[in-house]
Amino acid sequence: MNQEHDEITIDLADLLAHILHRWKTIGILTLVLMVLCGVLMSYRDYKSIRNKYQETTVEALKSDMTDAQVTNVEQMYARYLSYVQRLADLQYYIDHSLLMRMDPNNSSKYQVEYLVKTDYEGVIESFRNSSFDLNIYQQMNDVISSDTDPRFVYELINLNGSIKQDTDSYIFTDAGDPPNDTYTGILTLSIRSIDKDKCEQLAKIADIAILQHAKELQNTGIIVSISNLSTSYTEVVDSALADYQRSTTAAGSDLYAAYQKFESSAASTLDEQEQALFTYLIDKSQNKIERIQWKKWLILGFAAGLFLGLFVVIMQYFVSPGIKTENDISRLIDSPLLGVIREAPTSKAFFGKRIHKLANSIECHGKALLSEDVALSILCDRVMIGTTEKKAKTIYLVKTVEHGYAEDILDRIISYFTEQEITVLLGNPSAHDNDLQKLKTADIALLVICTKSTLADTISTDLAICSELHLPILGHIIIHPQS
Repeated sequence: MNQEHDEITIDLADLLAHILHRWKTIGILTLVLMVLCGVLMSYRDYKSIRNKYQETTVEALKSDMTDAQVTNVEQMYARYLSYVQRLADLQYYIDHSLLMRMDPNNSSKYQVEYLVKTDYEGVIESFRNSSFDLNIYQQMNDVISSDTDPRFVYELINLNGSIKQDTDSYIFTDAGDPPNDTYTGILTLSIRSIDKDKCEQLAKIADIAILQHAKELQNTGIIVSISNLSTSYTEVVDSALADYQRSTTAAGSDLYAAYQKFESSAASTLDEQEQALFTYLIDKSQNKIERIQWKKWLILGFAAGLFLGLFVVIMQYFVSPGIKTENDISRLIDSPLLGVIREAPTSKAFFGKRIHKLANSIECHGKALLSEDVALSILCDRVMIGTTEKKAKTIYLVKTVEHGYAEDILDRIISYFTEQEITVLLGNPSAHDNDLQKLKTADIALLVICTKSTLADTISTDLAICSELHLPILGHIIIHPQS
């Protein structure tokens, strides 16, 4: 075998097109490994966790211990849970508290006072407790920031006030009923934020909520009227807020120091059996927070499947003995290329059609991607011109391989030239003696090369046969089947 034929030409564009044409193979392998890895590894984790933390293990540890030892461990474990919960709550507060996030050096305070007249002595308390619900806090939270917990908005919004009975004023109801006492009070809305604009937005939301609650009170039969008395705004360096932030942070540090001291104490005071049970209970409680890492295994399975799919398809590209690119053909044949016919995507799925179309475009190396009918028409015209110039009456189509799509294209070429009253012979002279005998009767030859299937040795043999017969070769055509 000619050493030149054994050379492997790597065309990255053609390799990429080869990969895209086989997207189903890659997709199936990726999906299979993702599911297998996700299910099997998740089940393995489940069994490991279940076996590690099953209740029989606790009983086995307790069986060799006295009641006093078990009681001691349970007390230590209760203290441990208390510390863990307090640390988690304090950390969550520090991370999400709006007061802890504020800058004491850039603090804005906004205050609105309302005049309230009513016949209900507890109206101020009602406004304080019922004006703002979680929905109102959520609206305010959207003004403050999008990544904060609306449950902490109460730290920045405060409703307070006082009320007293009017001694010389009464509200008369229906005839015959005794007059109602009247009360006058001041309801104060206090707001903290980073600037005046946010304070005013928060005040607007709060004002709507306060007036809405006043209507709700009126609907229950309570006489109440509310009006705006005054509004004030100040910008201050809030030393009290700075002290509060420092004290909260210090409290967290003190709590963590106490927890570390507790851990040291537990390690020194518990004996070996107690320590084993105590450690086991801690591990078990921590595992309740953990989850089976099924997402991780799915991602790893996806990556492994994708890698395996790409590896299989790429290796298929390299080990395939057939001609892969037009450059491979040009190294073997000096005759002109008369045309390239590409099989249209046969996939019914929209995604599949798009992928195959993209792959065909890459294989064209920047050339226009013509439809099958247009490309075939141009090819036949070129062959007709060449045949006319050489005054040939009989054309021999030398096919290098048997392929369903290539056979269909050749039938259409034969039909075209038959209508032009030109005799067209078709065969594979390097494989069949009868076809070789037919070749001797032709005036001119045309090589038909089917990529991915035709061997380089086959092309060389056909060229040698034509040379021995002194049969001129008009050129060659390339057929790219999709599979």
